[in-house]
Amino acid sequence: MNTKNLCEALKIIFNKEYDPIDPGSQLSNLVAPGSLINFKKNQIIIEQNNPVHYFYILLGGSASIINSITWVADNIVDTVQALDILGLVEYLNKGPTYTAYVVALEQCSILRVPVEEFSQIIQQDASLCYQTLQVLGRVTSDNMNRAEVKCLFHPKEALGHYLFIQAQTNGVPYTLPLTKKDLAEKLNINLRTLHRYFSSMEANGNLKLVNGKVIIDAIDFRELAKRYKDIVL
Repeated sequence: MNTKNLCEALKIIFNKEYDPIDPGSQLSNLVAPGSLINFKKNQIIIEQNNPVHYFYILLGGSASIINSITWVADNIVDTVQALDILGLVEYLNKGPTYTAYVVALEQCSILRVPVEEFSQIIQQDASLCYQTLQVLGRVTSDNMNRAEVKCLFHPKEALGHYLFIQAQTNGVPYTLPLTKKDLAEKLNINLRTLHRYFSSMEANGNLKLVNGKVIIDAIDFRELAKRYKDIVL
């Protein structure tokens, strides 16, 4: 891979100057053939225990982090989204293998970069190194917030807080774009339990279920805000 071109591609990526639906339109001429990869929903992006030879930069879509242990199969421990750099934490901590499976939750676009090339670039280019630190900072903050939610909240409260934040960020009326199955995976809540929570929250005036869609209007949002607006994570 041409180092100068790869640096240019990374700058485009970190500055979000690419189309997440079709990143190849800006990046294909700058990166090595085969390094831009599309994964369909439920395809495995990274295999647990495989050697850390590549970083996988998530350009579009979202994915589940699954840690399989002998007594709990397919345990979803986290979700990732653009611009997470998968494998970077293992590499920086000198881990020889990936510590979990990464599975596409939806259509995902990935830039696969050999670890040695990426490592060399960020050691030589201060701007790209700083932007990599910014990615790590955001990921660390997100992980800390999720850990706090898991420690402090009952799963139903975690759901309520998530819906409040999404409605606050995107505006009301807010329609949840995720399927219930995808939301259950994202929040690590059993799907049947999630349906019970939705029914209970609808009865309490926290949301509306319309033709299978979860909708939060201004009245619902005010009710959610009474409970969640003062929470700082």
